[in-house]
Amino acid sequence: MTISNQIDSFWGVVIAVKDLDAAIDNYTKLGFELVDRSDRVEWGLEAAQFKVGNDGAVFEFITPVDETKDVAKVLRKFLDQRGEGVYEVAVNVADIDAVNAHVKKQGIRTLGEPMQVPVPQYAHRKLMWVSPKSTNGVFLEFMTTDTKSNK
Repeated sequence: MTISNQIDSFWGVVIAVKDLDAAIDNYTKLGFELVDRSDRVEWGLEAAQFKVGNDGAVFEFITPVDETKDVAKVLRKFLDQRGEGVYEVAVNVADIDAVNAHVKKQGIRTLGEPMQVPVPQYAHRKLMWVSPKSTNGVFLEFMTTDTKSNK
């Protein structure tokens, strides 16, 4: 199995920012269309998504807002150590369990088992992360292909 054969599409690039309003302003001025701004309460984040092309891909900007949550703590550490920038790359896969098994068989470090996405608009999907220690410093996210929308 190769991972490339399991990828259905590119979901997006996630960018860590200190000031979400400034990022929204910058990308709106560039001409990108804001398609969502919402809280990721379960992760302690606030996020904004901009449409990229016509295939459902996005630029997603995230900022920590509740550092009692583990994901927000990790994001804060990233921002403090590296500053703003690319935090994660995400792709859609048809069979996340097969991808998980393949990644583990290769000895690649993951951050837990595939899980339901705790964000209401994506709750019908599962995701998993590969540790940035295994991917040259960037989180790699695999998410089940969305069969309910164009994303």
